[in-house]
Amino acid sequence: MLWSYFLLLTTLSISLHALLYPAESETRQVKSLDGLWHFRLDEQGVGENERWYAQPNLPEPTIFMPVPSSYNDVTQNITIHRHIGWVWYAKDFFLHNTAPRWVLRFQAAHYESRVWVNGHSAVNHSGGHLPFEADITPFISTNKDYSKVHIVVAINNTLTPTTLPPGYLQIHNPTYRELQTP
Repeated sequence: MLWSYFLLLTTLSISLHALLYPAESETRQVKSLDGLWHFRLDEQGVGENERWYAQPNLPEPTIFMPVPSSYNDVTQNITIHRHIGWVWYAKDFFLHNTAPRWVLRFQAAHYESRVWVNGHSAVNHSGGHLPFEADITPFISTNKDYSKVHIVVAINNTLTPTTLPPGYLQIHNPTYRELQTP
């Protein structure tokens, strides 16, 4: 479940068809949001109904989770390691209101993703291996020189008949592995 994302501060129009890596220039600022995020499992699948995205903090218990990373492999907690289903990430940061347009870009999030900015739905995406982005300008307050931005991301890693499976692994003996695609 590797995922990373960038907040793209830009004055240029960027097409969703041209999802290349953003590069800083005279007219575009790039702000990486890599680092520690608040993280929480949603074992009961209640986060969206309880509107966790609209709260200033995720409900406890939360831990810090590095992004990008695969949360299943970061901690020694067996519950987190084996978790399949919804997980939630949240992060606050500040923007200087110097650009007329802000784009939030994710490199990938496995598999189904829902993103909220300041409590507003910004983008939903399915496809664990593809980048996606959203224009978040309407959700940013511009009445000051800077804005506090609260991003909440819910990700579901459940594989279904319509999601891309990881492949087939058959172990013949402890020293030989045969890899096949389905």
